[in-house]
Amino acid sequence: MTEWTLLKRLLDAVHQHSTMIGRLWLTVMVIFRLLIVAVATEDVYTDEQEMFVCNTLQPGCSTVCYDAFAPISQPRFWVFHIISVSTPSLCFIIYTWHNLSKLLQSGDPNNIVSLRVLSKCYVFHVCLRAVLEVGFVLAQWKLFGFQVPVHFLCTSPPCTQPVDCYISRPTEKTIFLLFMFCVGVFCILLNLLELNHLGWKKIRQAVRQRRRRSRGRCPRMRRGYETFPQDSPSLTSSLDFREGTSTTSLPTLNLVVGHQPDWTCTVNCGRMQSKREIRGSKQRSAEVWI
Repeated sequence: MTEWTLLKRLLDAVHQHSTMIGRLWLTVMVIFRLLIVAVATEDVYTDEQEMFVCNTLQPGCSTVCYDAFAPISQPRFWVFHIISVSTPSLCFIIYTWHNLSKLLQSGDPNNIVSLRVLSKCYVFHVCLRAVLEVGFVLAQWKLFGFQVPVHFLCTSPPCTQPVDCYISRPTEKTIFLLFMFCVGVFCILLNLLELNHLGWKKIRQAVRQRRRRSRGRCPRMRRGYETFPQDSPSLTSSLDFREGTSTTSLPTLNLVVGHQPDWTCTVNCGRMQSKREIRGSKQRSAEVWI
């Protein structure tokens, strides 16, 4: 009775500190996994090794053939799956209880830093849960496939020759195998939806904004020249506007002597200087000959 009370408290805590999709995942976990593995599969897999019949009388051959057919029992694999997938949620609940007790002791229940840490921990535990779901679904496909065969041909030693073995209730076991595989895929989709709900779109928008800001910091280039903004001090100090005599005439522009041009060449400057030097040397040589 004490174990069920503790389990109820843990499930209530997970239900309280989860999103709507997380609560749906918890419902699927309890109803479609825990209850089915604990109740429905008990009668189907009770005599799986006893009813695994092989047409041989050689001692130890039937046991070796059963181990080759099922390295791990399907119900035990599903129990291990449930425990492993539920561990991140239980760890998150324990961590949440610990932080909430600290907040109550400090007297500041609106601590933003602690709430941000809890939200990051929640996202991390959902990611870990999704990775575990994918791993166990792939392991189930690798170990058992999608169908429990009626006949199994065993060639493992110490069997001296190939032995025909027969599995009990193959159709019923195939149904359970496919059902648990579908539940695993559905739980993976729920985890991905919860991650999307928690802010994948916001993360992408933040990354895009950072990229745009980094691009905006670089100076604009137009045909090898750098452009200065209109209100730059270099532009306003180098140009001197003088008003005209009439109000209708446009202001005249006087360039200050010794002004450095605002348009600075950034491409092929070395080539232009070398061309000027060559032209000057040619003119000098022509004057000398004259």
